Amino acid sequence: HYGWAFGAVYCLTMVLMSFGLFNVITALFVENTVAAAKFNHLHQKRVRLLDTQNFAEKASTLVEFVWRVYQKNRSHTSSGALHASQMASLGSDKMEELSEIQITPEFFSHLRMHAEFQDILTDLDVS
Repeated sequence: HYGWAFGAVYCLTMVLMSFGLFNVITALFVENTVAAAKFNHLHQKRVRLLDTQNFAEKASTLVEFVWRVYQKNRSHTSSGALHASQMASLGSDKMEELSEIQITPEFFSHLRMHAEFQDILTDLDVS
């Protein structure tokens, strides 16, 4: 009664509306999934940063690593050899010397070349 043109326009309109509707539904699903993943990541990060035991261990590991690298650099620039007792731990007699370490840009660049240093900073969420 209306002809073949009406049928063709009707079919084309229905196909485009179906694609549009499914596109909107898919976009909502993807948006909600991405938002949930971001929230989950932020929640895990917050829990990890609030874990004081883990933070204390990582911070201690960082200080010990900086101390080892500092001692190695100092032993290369001076004639004295590095003693095993100096590398074993950070004793109370070394705390004063440790507190006087200055991390210069050159020393920090040297630290950044070590994968262990980068891993510690990543675990502390610094880098």
